[in-house]
Amino acid sequence: AEKFFAEARATLAKIPPAFRSFQVLQEDVLELEDQKLYGTAVTRWAALMKNPQLTKRLATEEDAKKQYYDCFYHFIYCWYEYGKNHKLPAKQVEYIRKAADYIVRLESAPPPNQEGWRLIGPRLQALLQAEPRLREQYELLRKKT
Repeated sequence: AEKFFAEARATLAKIPPAFRSFQVLQEDVLELEDQKLYGTAVTRWAALMKNPQLTKRLATEEDAKKQYYDCFYHFIYCWYEYGKNHKLPAKQVEYIRKAADYIVRLESAPPPNQEGWRLIGPRLQALLQAEPRLREQYELLRKKT
């Protein structure tokens, strides 16, 4: 597996940063996920969601919205995995709750801001079904809203 990551990093490194498409930037962060470097991936997903290549197109292009919310899904997923795998139990709860809070806020967004839930809600529901610790925090937060 490490050989694959080394080859992928070498290929990405050949593309000058100014010429990297948004998809190349996404692949770079997905590689961090594959390596289980969730803390770094959280930071990179957050930066990618603020990327001018994406933000300037959000208001007018459906593809940009799909890309943004795909990044947001991965951002939430990485927060959860970072928490789940953290060595300190208190931090586990904190970070899993943070991931659950993002889900609750997205799901409960008032109209007309429900587009995010339309785009990634089913994936988040599947994640909640697959991950009992995330679902537990999600349900606790839902009771508070």
